[in-house]
Amino acid sequence: MQLHKIVVEGSFGHLYRLHLPYEDPIHNAIEPKDFWDPVSAHTFVWRLQVNDEKWLRILCAAGYPPDRHVNKVELRGAAIKLLVLGIINIYPLTHLRGFVQRARYLNINVSHGVQYHFIPSTLLVVQELPEVRFFKSEPESATQFIEQLALTDEQLADVICDLPLPFGLKSPERTTRITGLVHALCNGDVAVVMQHPNMTPPRKNGPEELPIEYYSPKPMTLGPHEEPGYELPPSVLNRNVLFSSNELAGVERASVDLLNAVGQKRAITFAEEGSDALRFLDYRNAEAAAFGAEDILLRTNPSKAAILEEFLHGTQQKLGIVDDIGRAASESHVKDFMIRHQRMLGLNTEDVRRLQILKDMGL
Repeated sequence: MQLHKIVVEGSFGHLYRLHLPYEDPIHNAIEPKDFWDPVSAHTFVWRLQVNDEKWLRILCAAGYPPDRHVNKVELRGAAIKLLVLGIINIYPLTHLRGFVQRARYLNINVSHGVQYHFIPSTLLVVQELPEVRFFKSEPESATQFIEQLALTDEQLADVICDLPLPFGLKSPERTTRITGLVHALCNGDVAVVMQHPNMTPPRKNGPEELPIEYYSPKPMTLGPHEEPGYELPPSVLNRNVLFSSNELAGVERASVDLLNAVGQKRAITFAEEGSDALRFLDYRNAEAAAFGAEDILLRTNPSKAAILEEFLHGTQQKLGIVDDIGRAASESHVKDFMIRHQRMLGLNTEDVRRLQILKDMGL
């Protein structure tokens, strides 16, 4: 029987996660505990509050079952060898006791409905979270990121109260607390999680201004449903729609910075689970879609290639390229541009390979 997410207690009440070979990998920004030699591993293993039966189960789950008649010393000796060889990895769960007891972390709302959460990075050892951003050795980026959030004093206090800041946690000075948070981000002790909650598109300004009710939730769909009471919005019927195919979806995930940058130029909507927007993308086998020059529809946790392609589709619309050469040729045109300018766009080799395949397939 396989074991998962084993947490054990050591001396002085410290907690550790034992990571076995078959388990999903831990985020690569989190480093396991180093054991330079058998002596350090020996000291660590004998200080763990783990009985013989549990060690036997752990060794069997790791694929190295000992003889059931081995004694206490031999059991722990086998465990020590697996630690030194890196077959079993140990991740300290520091800074989590008070944080986990809160059962929540502060939602910080920013533009286009995105929410950020500051977490102790070690939370990623025991919990899978989407779209995590680290600022290791990036003090300027970390400072700029915090400044853009424009946290109130109350929000700042709530954010840092259970985070592993090197200093400033109880300081009355706002500048000192922010500096402490920047240091924690740069040290890798704190990470940022990005989430996309359900979004209501903002009211548009200009001569085509519509009442706010037009953008409110109602029985309307982007998909091909024949159910009574559903109809396509006129804004969708009257616009060219271009897609990023889901046949070979992009590999690298879009960063927070990229989503924010595109969000400043386009209106982004995220297709949430169970929504008509997601059914529409599934029906078109699309990773993302561009509606006209201004609107982009994305799946949650979109790829970098997809959001760049839809942004460029909007540029094609603005330049009149789609009207001149048609939608099919526009799909090939934009992929050719992305392949030729892969360095400028920062696309990795695998994403470029997939773009070439999709272009050759006419998708």
